[in-house]
Amino acid sequence: MKCTTLTLITIAIVLLHFTIHGDAKERNINLTKKGRCWRRCPAGRECHVQSDNTEQCVCVTRCKKKHKPVCGTDGHLYVNHCELHRTACVTGKKISVDWDLTCLKKRAETKDCPEEKLSEMKKLILATFQKELHKEVTSKILIDELFFRYNRDGDHKTMSSFELKSLVTDYVMYDSIKELAEICHPKQWLNTADKDQNGVLSKREFSRSLASKPDVYSILQNDEQPMSSSNLTLQCRVRGYPVPAVMWFKDEIKLNVDDHVSTNADGDLFIKGLEVGDSGVYTCEASNDLGVDRKKMEIKVQEPLTEAPAVPGGNMFYVFANDGVYVIDPATSSTVNHIRAGDVINGTASPICTSGRQRTCNWGGAVTVNLKYIYAADFLGKRILVLDIATQKFVQEVPTDDYPYQLKYFRSLDAVWILCWRNNTLDILTEDEDDEGTLSVISEAGKVTVHTSIKAQIIDGYPRPVHGFFEADNCELTNQESKYAYVTHIMEPGLHEVDLATKQYTKFYNLSDNQCYGTFGLAVSQPHRYAFVQCYTNADLDTKAQIVMDLDEKQIKAISSINFGLPFASPDGRFVITLNYYAIITQFIDPAGQIYLFQEIESNLLLSHLAFYPRDAGYDVYVTSKDQSAIIVLHVDPRGIETLKFISEVGKPSSDTDWIHTQRPIVIGCGSNARYLATPASGEDAVVILDAEQQETRGRVEGIKGARAIVWVGGKEN
Repeated sequence: MKCTTLTLITIAIVLLHFTIHGDAKERNINLTKKGRCWRRCPAGRECHVQSDNTEQCVCVTRCKKKHKPVCGTDGHLYVNHCELHRTACVTGKKISVDWDLTCLKKRAETKDCPEEKLSEMKKLILATFQKELHKEVTSKILIDELFFRYNRDGDHKTMSSFELKSLVTDYVMYDSIKELAEICHPKQWLNTADKDQNGVLSKREFSRSLASKPDVYSILQNDEQPMSSSNLTLQCRVRGYPVPAVMWFKDEIKLNVDDHVSTNADGDLFIKGLEVGDSGVYTCEASNDLGVDRKKMEIKVQEPLTEAPAVPGGNMFYVFANDGVYVIDPATSSTVNHIRAGDVINGTASPICTSGRQRTCNWGGAVTVNLKYIYAADFLGKRILVLDIATQKFVQEVPTDDYPYQLKYFRSLDAVWILCWRNNTLDILTEDEDDEGTLSVISEAGKVTVHTSIKAQIIDGYPRPVHGFFEADNCELTNQESKYAYVTHIMEPGLHEVDLATKQYTKFYNLSDNQCYGTFGLAVSQPHRYAFVQCYTNADLDTKAQIVMDLDEKQIKAISSINFGLPFASPDGRFVITLNYYAIITQFIDPAGQIYLFQEIESNLLLSHLAFYPRDAGYDVYVTSKDQSAIIVLHVDPRGIETLKFISEVGKPSSDTDWIHTQRPIVIGCGSNARYLATPASGEDAVVILDAEQQETRGRVEGIKGARAIVWVGGKEN
């Protein structure tokens, strides 16, 4: 929506402003309500309710930070249309849009634009566009994307003079580009690139005008500790246009393709059946008409470990995958047991997996119960399976009415709660997909008995749909009494409170007065019982906000249209970190219950999940990505949050690009001995183990397809 047509609906839902206290890292969050104002105002003005309750159009006080530069008839360049019309209102001058871009035509003759300046401007525009994409792509793809974005007539063949002007105008608000654009007008770009002199740039001419020499910016390897007999892949990441040709060298000798060594069109190098003799310095050389670039990497091939595997049981990760359950020892990053899909439940002829969707097993969630059992959801089988940890055998199946997905264990009540779906076509239930979910309970989950599941009781016989099921998910509460959990649904404007002891819905927190039309996410900070609720703020469910509510006092602490996303509470409840696409937003609750907002951290990763590891006065935070092979490591404490490092090469999260339905969980156990984390690299059929104490990759377990759930089983009672 353009600023010139800013609607009054936006004014009505802005219910919050942040008051800054101290430095930029800490801001108290206060709530301020504004009266509704329905008068329609011309461009550059907005409606305000006066003290006598009359409505008046006044000059816009602040424009949205939208980057869409435009020239004004007064000769000035404005950051967007709203700023142009606002200036006209404030100054009382008549200013309109100058579509001829006169404000940029200070010099338009070729002699005023040196070739090196024009080349520098084009490189800066391309580099800025790369950052906007939030992903690494080749130079060819980058140039193609830029061409198609500004090819407004949609012919995908030529770029006109006007389209080229629009491209440059969109980037002149960056100071470094603006200085060059004042010297080099788009006319110079067109004149120097238009080889056939027909007044437009063909796609080939446009691409050639952005030609650059090769830049080998990284070499990636699929295994940081390659072992003999395994396979190794080296990926040469190259920028440059025309697309550079890639050659590989080992110890400065060119590699020839044979049964042992091969390459592909992307320049990747594959070595099958590694030997110790394959150790050496590998060089990727990229070349095109403009030059050559090289980058080296040393590879050391090691003999595999000969130590005996650890005894299955405690201090292990249990990975529920497409072909069964893998038991992984994180200390050696190795599989110590594989419970196969064809195995049967003890005393029955029933296999442990229900096949479908081109998978042998279809797991939902899983959870440990008192270090004795793991309860796992067989989604398509409409049942819960009980795995005996000591014997590594499945010993029981518990039928459910619907399709089980999410499991939670409450130790103080010895009960497993199950979130089921009535729709069996979804693998991942996102915030945008509705479903009539239900809740069921298995009591005495840690006892040796025949278990059954019963549905949670509803209020007045009226069915309550469930979209999400949440509680204070903290390690510190393992031995404490759990009393309540909370239900969200995208079509209900609030939260249902569930009494875990009576298994009844007991209360509804109605948030409709705060512009909440549906709830889709929640994090609970236990010390002060603050709920960080993610809400849709209009009936179309296309705008979102985060509402912070005191559950005991039923008071709203804050509303923010910025902090929405997927919230996570730290184990002690002092920190709530929200992942909002590419942004990491952190809130700190002090002992008095005051909320502080720390400085936002932006990334080029599409963020997925996180895990906390206690360190010093706070936590190290490991954040995974949906679209890239990297993990961000942060540290948070009462002073603020900072980025410590990036752990790269943790494998692809997924083999497709459906980011809405892609998740990359990361799992860490509770207790002082839980130093390892595990995360699936489903795009590469692997599970990656991280050492939180050393803040580095511990190892990688290959051959695990479709790791749907990962559970940590500790070595002793917490």
